[in-house]
Amino acid sequence: MVRSIVMLALIGVAGAASAFDSMPSASLKPVPNREVCAKEKLEFDGAKHHVALCVKSAMFQHDRYTLKIDDRDVASGIDDETTQGVTGQSGERAIRLVCEPVLEKHGEPSPGLIEAFVSKGMSEEQARKSAELTTTVEAARNCAVSVNDAVRWNVRVEF
Repeated sequence: MVRSIVMLALIGVAGAASAFDSMPSASLKPVPNREVCAKEKLEFDGAKHHVALCVKSAMFQHDRYTLKIDDRDVASGIDDETTQGVTGQSGERAIRLVCEPVLEKHGEPSPGLIEAFVSKGMSEEQARKSAELTTTVEAARNCAVSVNDAVRWNVRVEF
C-alpha cells in the first residue's frame, strides 16, 4: 500500500516536471543602447501568436522591458516595475509580465564596512545586512509571461 502511494507520488512529480519542461523558454542578453528580443509562437484564442520579450538596456539607467504580441506593444515597464509585474490586454486575454531578479553574492563584506554602518547608528544586524548588499549583484532576471494568469513562456535575461 505504502509502496503504491510512493509510486503514484513519483509519477505525479515526474508528470509535473515534464509539463514544466515542455513549456517554451528562452534566454537573451541585453546589449547597451539597443533593443534585443526573444521570440516565441504561443497559441491562445484559437490562434498562434508571435510573442516577443524585448529589453533595451542603457548604461547607468533602468532597463526597459516590452512584451509584444503580433508586433503590438502589450505591456512594458522598467526593470523595477516588472519585478512587481506589468499587465496589458491582447483581445479579451489579460497578459502579465513578471521579471524576478536573480541575485548572486560575490564575497563577504569587510569588517571595516560593517563598522562604518554601525557608526552611522545601525544595529550590528542592520549593518551586516547593509554591508552584504554591497557584495550582491543582479546577475539575471527570470521573466514569466502569463495569459489569463497561466504562465505560458519563461525568458531568462542574462547580464
